[in-house]
This record gives sequence, structure tokens and C-alpha cells, in this order.
Amino acid sequence: MAGAILSKGGQSMPDLWRIQHSNANLFARFVRTAQPQRAAGISALIGDGEIAIRRELQSIPAASWVSLCAAAGWTHVGAASLSWCDGVNEEQLWQAWNEATPSAASPEDAFFIAARSTNPAFLLDDKTLSAFVPHLLADKMKVCVSLAARSEQVSMDCSPAALHALPKDFQQFLSHREIKLDQTDARR
Repeated sequence: MAGAILSKGGQSMPDLWRIQHSNANLFARFVRTAQPQRAAGISALIGDGEIAIRRELQSIPAASWVSLCAAAGWTHVGAASLSWCDGVNEEQLWQAWNEATPSAASPEDAFFIAARSTNPAFLLDDKTLSAFVPHLLADKMKVCVSLAARSEQVSMDCSPAALHALPKDFQQFLSHREIKLDQTDARR
């Protein structure tokens, strides 16, 4: 391993990349399709592993992770992992998500798995859908990843007319089965 960039714990970047992608694949394959008791056990095991990997990623320079993922091909998981790397900035992170996501309108399961593992420091923390809307022009990917990560914490406060006025691809995104906005009226 002489010359390789290693994490603080001695993991190589390709190993970290592989582990992150394997965990996402396990989650997609087993947690979503297994019986509830088995799914809970697998989810807990993957969750513990994710915490350890995030600690390792914090010692990897963001520029090095960007180079690895650019060479391997950007994935949602690679972009989410970048959010934990040392020295990452907003521009790098959202460029990575854009590279990994040809269309946010109809994302696959990996998009949601990765969004939920993105460092919360980079996500919008608005509590109502209407508060996300002004960000759509400048930060559409950030809006989509933030909603995918936290949709159950966001209240649906838009009228049917306001929803209809949103861009069609964003309306399609909001109708995805994984977007579960709180239907309690946030205006109360």
C-alpha cells in the first residue's frame, strides 16, 4: 500500500468506495424486500458500518475522492460519500450529484439511499415545501437531495394551484413513492 492515500484507519479509497456501494446494494436488495424483523437487523448492521465508514471518509481529502469517483464514474453513493470527506465544499458536492444524476425527476432507489446518507450539513433544512421552492432555480439538485433525505420532516403546505405551477419534472419528483411529505397543514 506504499504510496496509496489511506484513511486514518488504514483503508484505501477504492476499498471505501467498494464498501459504500456494497452497503447501498445490500440495503436496496434486502432491507426493502425482507421481512420486517430481518430488515431491521440488516438495517442496523449497515447503519453501524456506515458510521465507521463516515469516520474514515473524514480523513480522506475531498480532491482525492473526487479524482477516484471521476475515474470510476460518478454514482449517487460516491457523491453522498464525498459529503463526508475532508475539505469538501458545496460546489464540489453538488457538481458530483449532478454528474451522478442524469435526471432528478425519476430517481432510482440508489438516489434515495445515497441522499439519506449525505452529510446533513449540506442539506437544506426547511420544514415546508413552499420554503424549498425558491431554491429550485439555483439549487435544484440540492432541493431534490434534501427532500429525498428528509421528506417525512417536510410539511406539504402548497395549494394544488401552487403545485401545478411547479416545473413538470419537479412535480414528477414529488410524486415518487419515496417522497412522503407530512400532510398535516403546516399553516396552522
